[in-house]
Amino acid sequence: MKNFVYFYNTKLYFGQNSIENILDELKNHQVKRILFCYGRESIKKNGIYDEVIKILKTSSCKFWELSGIKPNPTLDSLNLGIKLVKQNNIDFILAVGGGSVIDLAKAVAACSQSKSAPWELFCKNEYDYQPLPVGAVLTLAATGSENNGNAVVTNEQEQSKRSINDPRIVPKFAILDPSYTLSVNRWHTVCGSIDIISHCLEQYFSTEKNTDLIDNLTLAIIKTVIDNTKIVLSKPKDLNARSEILLASSFALNGLLSCSKFNTTGWETHTLGHPVSAMYDATHGATLAVIFPRIIKHLKNVMWMEKYQKLGKLLNIEVNSLKDVDLLADKLLELFVSWGSFSKLRDFGVKEYDIDIMSMKAFDRKNLDYKYDKIGFVKPLDFEEIKKIYQECY
Repeated sequence: MKNFVYFYNTKLYFGQNSIENILDELKNHQVKRILFCYGRESIKKNGIYDEVIKILKTSSCKFWELSGIKPNPTLDSLNLGIKLVKQNNIDFILAVGGGSVIDLAKAVAACSQSKSAPWELFCKNEYDYQPLPVGAVLTLAATGSENNGNAVVTNEQEQSKRSINDPRIVPKFAILDPSYTLSVNRWHTVCGSIDIISHCLEQYFSTEKNTDLIDNLTLAIIKTVIDNTKIVLSKPKDLNARSEILLASSFALNGLLSCSKFNTTGWETHTLGHPVSAMYDATHGATLAVIFPRIIKHLKNVMWMEKYQKLGKLLNIEVNSLKDVDLLADKLLELFVSWGSFSKLRDFGVKEYDIDIMSMKAFDRKNLDYKYDKIGFVKPLDFEEIKKIYQECY
């Protein structure tokens, strides 16, 4: 096992009525002027908006609202958030919503304090800012954004997605009340669960062999998500099942599952998924459902069999050969489709003639971010293999 440093930066408040802790957190951080970020109408319909407003009015803080943040948050929303921060001397950002809202809040926290143009900042790995602090109230189990330093934003004009990856933008606290996820519809529940599983698998497939504890934790989270998603799909108001999925989403991408695996995981599936969601406004988790099973097949000649055998046990399939790995990948896709997700890129409206463009965007994104001429560490993919994977997904 390789040396590593693990630091857990976010204070999690888990459980019903945990939103009451916001008031103390605002006092602890000596907050005076807040930018309150949220999405569209859902938090107003389910009453969460009123709860937050009551808390903010009880505090001595002034606050401004940035609303209408879309799934796949946009550069336009980012620019508006930066403008509000600068105009009103904001000193804290509170995000209430799913991963998209929290991602946008973290991006505003960073970019509003930078001398660089916002999109320019997303196109480099050197960050010239001291970000504003962020707090999060989670309403959807999916990205784990409340618990990590990642922020993904879409440039609609360029039809591309890029990310900031900086531990300094990790939220200071996060409210995880599972009752806030009871109203999430079937589609976003399914896509959220697929996103969680994909985060686990991206870290599970690694070139580092001696990681038994981390691998077993990873598989446990995947099993938890699969078992409880099945429950939620038949009983949408099952609070315990929602609780398990919500906590799983947070631990799937808080750095724990990457311990001892730095620079040994490729995140190929996310890299290929981003151009699809950027060009077609596709739901992120659904794009991963289509791509990940095909990625597994492309890794089969370089990944040791034990990895597939352990995953196979979880999916109730015996894996002893490369042909069995293909069956394992098919079984994973079958699971996602049985939940209601898509099986092919054409289901999103993707046109076959766009495959070249998507391939270039995926290749350029990784190349620009990390200065590599291929993507991935387990089995580095060049442009032609990226294109081949998209074609297989089509």
